[in-house]
Amino acid sequence: MYSPYFESHFNIITSLTRLLTTSANYVLEGVGFETIQKDYHSIKIGYSKGITVNPSCLGWAVMSFWVAFVSANKGSLSYKLKWVLFGLTSVILLNIIRIALIAVANHANWRTITSLDHHQTFNVASYVCIAILIGGYVNVQKKYERIHRAGEVSEIIGIR
Repeated sequence: MYSPYFESHFNIITSLTRLLTTSANYVLEGVGFETIQKDYHSIKIGYSKGITVNPSCLGWAVMSFWVAFVSANKGSLSYKLKWVLFGLTSVILLNIIRIALIAVANHANWRTITSLDHHQTFNVASYVCIAILIGGYVNVQKKYERIHRAGEVSEIIGIR
């Protein structure tokens, strides 16, 4: 069943693609490049090759992994929501930087960057970022649990 209303108002893929390319466009213009963005999923500098962002470039697997990790661990709903938003924002920012860098590499003919498998490189960088986030999440959670346990012990023995 197709709904034009849902297509235009709840299309998450188009919205995320537009967010990534428009943000990369602002970054590139902010550092002095003249960009062309003919549609929501492509961006280029001048008349260079540019970059086209398709749904597999959005980082769904990495973002899903992060949300699943946070959801499966301890913590209050507000604590988990903060970490989910922080992690998703980190992955999205990394993706914006990637898109801008690929556009610059295509414009400047940087063979070392243009010859890379961008999807795989982004996945590796994203999972390194996620590993750092996991370390932060676990450390903060352990600190909270130590403080919480110390509070319970002091109440049991009558120290306030």
